[in-house]
Amino acid sequence: MAITNCNYLMDASLVPDCVNPLVAGYEEEALLLNFDDIVSFECLTTAPRGEWNAVVRKVGTMGYPIKMIGATPFSGTVKAGVVGASGNRTQKTVQFTFADAGLSADNKVDILHNGKFVVIMRPLHAGSDAKSKFEIIGKESPLRLTASAQDRNSADTNGGYTITLQTTEPHAGNYLWDTNYATTLADYEALKVAAVAP
Repeated sequence: MAITNCNYLMDASLVPDCVNPLVAGYEEEALLLNFDDIVSFECLTTAPRGEWNAVVRKVGTMGYPIKMIGATPFSGTVKAGVVGASGNRTQKTVQFTFADAGLSADNKVDILHNGKFVVIMRPLHAGSDAKSKFEIIGKESPLRLTASAQDRNSADTNGGYTITLQTTEPHAGNYLWDTNYATTLADYEALKVAAVAP
């Protein structure tokens, strides 16, 4: 897409990809990172805007899986355009069920209530270029809690929490992509291990 000197000029058709049809939904796992644990996102000079090939973290820090089991994991995770006086943005909402309760769970929820986060979601659809399986939300502006609820009698959460995190960012999408899917998946998995000094 052509974005030059803040002129937004469309240069491609907006038609369905019938060879690679759209698939709704997300994988059952996402990865939550503390925003302040991230040093930088790195990209190749030849990469298009929004494509990042590495997440550089502070030594000793790691990402934490969010696991949801069910037919529609991360239902409520959405994007929406926000009209602003000096430019439009994209509001991004990440919603998930934390299926736990008790003191240990409540202590984790306290952190979710007050922290700043980046979440890497795993859409089922890879995009027409096959590079969109790992979406980074909160890169430009961190995700923060906007709502949480626990109903011990809820059949939907089995007494756990429903957590809603939200951010508004200048770009609609940022994605982790490194060479091919297998390499990118390995990079994603490596984020679950404490970072070491280079």
